[in-house]
Amino acid sequence: MKKILLFVNVKLFIFRYKFKLMKEIRIIILFILFGFSEVNAQETMMNEISMQYLEKLIQTAKENYPRNKIYAKQVEIAENNLKKIKLSWFDGLGVYYIYLPPSAAGGAIPPTSKNTSSPFQFGFSLNFGSLFQKPALINAQKGERDVSILEQQEYALTIEADVKERYYKYIQQIILLKQRTQLSLEAQTMLNSLRSKFERGLETFDNLSKAQIFYNQQNQDKINTETEMLIAKAHLEELLNKKLEELK
Repeated sequence: MKKILLFVNVKLFIFRYKFKLMKEIRIIILFILFGFSEVNAQETMMNEISMQYLEKLIQTAKENYPRNKIYAKQVEIAENNLKKIKLSWFDGLGVYYIYLPPSAAGGAIPPTSKNTSSPFQFGFSLNFGSLFQKPALINAQKGERDVSILEQQEYALTIEADVKERYYKYIQQIILLKQRTQLSLEAQTMLNSLRSKFERGLETFDNLSKAQIFYNQQNQDKINTETEMLIAKAHLEELLNKKLEELK
């Protein structure tokens, strides 16, 4: 009977010890998660965003991105074509001359001759069809010029929106990376504490394994966030055609 009671007491002691350890682990995990939530509440994107720096990024993208240069070149070509058409008003006017040598008039004209008629004859022609088409051609070219300008302005708005979107995404990933790094450090602290207890016989291998799994997950989340941050940075630099480090 005493042996049975002793066995029951030992089992009850082991159960209470395991329950206490599991409770401690849950408290630590909840503390970490609560701390992570607190960081989320305190850390906002607005504290990290610089509107002055953002405007610098937008201006850099408008100056350097190749597609924006294409639209600028199209406007320049349209302007030059309009100037050419405006200068072609007299294309329908033709001036010509005819040279009649003296031999064609029946012999050479003596130097002392009173015949002062010139062997050159001048004339001109006017193409009224071409002349009447000029206003329509000029208006059509003005329309093409205006369309090119509007396309350039539209793309300026598009690239501005793209830069803002990618900049905000980049800042978001930086903040998430800070949070993930902090959470990974706290998980590592918890793991080191449990490992120390396990080596002294104060902790079970099962609890140590759970803490190791939890740490590995947090570390993997940090690596994934680092990758997303680098991708967001690369996407932003694509529009800038420059490295962010060059625009500090």
